[in-house]
Amino acid sequence: MASDAAGFAGPDSDLDDKSDWQDGLGGFLRLAVRRGWPYLGLLALSLIGICWANLAHRHSTLYWSLMTPLCAIVCVVAAWRSSAEHHTRVRLVALQAGQWLAVVVAMYLVGVSDLRDLLNDDALGLMMLTLLSLGLFISGLNLMIWQFCVLGMFLAVSVPVIAWVEAASVLLILLAAVIVSLALVRLWVQLRRRTAL
Repeated sequence: MASDAAGFAGPDSDLDDKSDWQDGLGGFLRLAVRRGWPYLGLLALSLIGICWANLAHRHSTLYWSLMTPLCAIVCVVAAWRSSAEHHTRVRLVALQAGQWLAVVVAMYLVGVSDLRDLLNDDALGLMMLTLLSLGLFISGLNLMIWQFCVLGMFLAVSVPVIAWVEAASVLLILLAAVIVSLALVRLWVQLRRRTAL
């Protein structure tokens, strides 16, 4: 199970071409994007979900519930690509399918249990995000793909950050108002100095 194979590039792909490496930084970035598109896509969708959870304060539970099958599909494809032997592929795909089914069932049980009455939408969304991050991290461990581990850890770290931003929103708004006020005072002083000359 090689980590490079999980970048959705088969052994016969054009990603082994050294011309991208010879093009310098631009070639390196093109190669990184081609090899890492599934991980960058999941990262982008995760960032959108985190921003949505911070700004909208509602229905983030639906977002994370919809993103879970997408993560499962990416992990199953990575499992298929990470092995050349058929029986190993089937075992890895079955393992990933079972694991992601367990994550979806856990999300469902949290959503329909008495916890739904005890928690508000924000807390429920954070719980769904925690389950999703755990699923990604475990997939990374099972498949030995570090990108999934990093993405799972990123999502896990974002849970307390989102909770802190929600708790400190008044403080952050006050801080932003102070910064804007200081910038306006500085601009006003600079304009007075120019007009005085």
